[in-house]
Amino acid sequence: MKQDAGRLTILLLFLLVWTFCCSDNSTNPDSPVNNWLPPTEHVNGELGEIEGIPLLTLWGTHYEQGYAHGYLFAPEIMEYLEKELNQEPGLVEFVESVVLPTIEQYSVPPEYLQEMEGFLAGMGARAGAAVYVAAFERTLTLNDVIASTCIDNAAHLQSTHCTSFCAWDAATPGGSPITGRNYDQPEDDLNTGRYMFIIRRSPPGSGIPAWITVNLPGSFNCETAMNSEGVTFATQEVNVIRETSASAGFCPEFLLQRKLLESARAASVVADVSAVLQDLYTNGGEAILMSWPSGQGACAAVFEIDGDLTTGHGLTVRYPEPAIPYIIQTNQYYERLTPTASTRYSTIQGHLDSIIAGTYPPLTVDQAWELLGQVPAGGNQVIQIAVVFEPAAMRMHVAFAGQGTHATECNKITLDVSDLLDGTFNTYN
Repeated sequence: MKQDAGRLTILLLFLLVWTFCCSDNSTNPDSPVNNWLPPTEHVNGELGEIEGIPLLTLWGTHYEQGYAHGYLFAPEIMEYLEKELNQEPGLVEFVESVVLPTIEQYSVPPEYLQEMEGFLAGMGARAGAAVYVAAFERTLTLNDVIASTCIDNAAHLQSTHCTSFCAWDAATPGGSPITGRNYDQPEDDLNTGRYMFIIRRSPPGSGIPAWITVNLPGSFNCETAMNSEGVTFATQEVNVIRETSASAGFCPEFLLQRKLLESARAASVVADVSAVLQDLYTNGGEAILMSWPSGQGACAAVFEIDGDLTTGHGLTVRYPEPAIPYIIQTNQYYERLTPTASTRYSTIQGHLDSIIAGTYPPLTVDQAWELLGQVPAGGNQVIQIAVVFEPAAMRMHVAFAGQGTHATECNKITLDVSDLLDGTFNTYN
C-alpha cells in the first residue's frame, strides 16, 4: 500500500462533508437544494457488528447502495472529521490544485458514478440539505467524490510493506488453498480502530458476485476482500507510475480493484481479469494476488498492472512456478520489472519450501497466522489488518491492530462468508 494513501482518501471524504457542523445551507445563496436527486423510498442498508467490529450491509441498485452508505455513516464521518482534520495540513490545497484538475483524464465506470450520486444524495438527506463545503467555500460536486477514488493515483505515494501468499496441494492439509494477507500502515495511522466489514450484495439483474471487504466507512474500493465465488483479493501497490496520455482514460485504482473483483468467477479468474483490463487501465502500479477454490492444481495468480500499455496492455500475469504449490507477493513486480531482494518474500518462501521438503507440517490456518506474524512491516509500520482466507470453505479469519500492536497479535474473528453474503435483511422505511 502507498504511505498514508488510505488516510488521505478518507480524510478527503470527511473534508467534503464539513457542512454538517460548519455551514448553514439555508443562508448559502449557491446551495443547489432543488438540484439534488430525490431521496430513495428506503435506505437499503443495515448496521450491525461482529465481535465488536462494525458491519455495514448494502443491497439494491448501485444508486441505492450508495445512498444507504452515505445516509447511514454521516454521523461517523463527522465525528472523525471534527477530531482529525487538522492533523492533515495542506489537504485542501492538494485536492484543489493537484487532484481535481486531473479528474477529466479518468474514466469511471457508469455504475460507480451512479453509486457516487447515491452517496451524495444520502449524505444530503441525512444532513437535511444539500452539502456545502465550507473549507472549499462551495457546494459538494460529483467530481469531489470521484477525486476521493483518484487520490492514490494523484499522490504518487510510497508503498508500505503489505504481504500476501497462497499455498495449496501438498502444502496444505487436504490440498485446499489457504491464503494469507498482511495490510500494513504507519504506526500512527489515524484510522487504527476504525476499520470495519462492508458487504455489498449483487445489484438486481447485474450478475455481479456479492462480496465482503475489510475497509473504512466511506470507501468505494476492496483492497482486501472475498466474493461469493470464493475468489480472494489482496492488492500490494508498487512504486511504479507509468504516465501516458491524459486522453487515455485512466480508471481510478480504487475503482479498478472493484471491477476486477466483481468480474472474477472461480472457474475463469485469469480470463475475467484479463478481459476487464482490455477496456480499463490505470496509471499506477499494483500487484494483486487473487486466489480461488480449486480441487487440484494451481488456484492463485498475481496480476502485475501498470499504465504501460505497450507491454501486455498494462498486464502481466504471474503464475506459480511449475510443480510449486504456492505463490507469494510483496510490494514489487517479479516479472513486469526486475525485482529487488525482499526479506518478507524470502521468509515466506523458506517456510513454504520447508513444508514441501517435509521439514514442516502442511500449512493450517493457525500456522498461516504464525507465518504472517513472522513478516511484520519494518520501520514505523504496523500490520494494521491481517487476514487468512479459506476460499474452498468460504471463510475469512480477520484480525485488527491495536494501538502499537500488530494485528497478528490481536483477536482473530472467523467469518462464514457464505452465510453473510446470503443473509436476508429488512430495509428501513
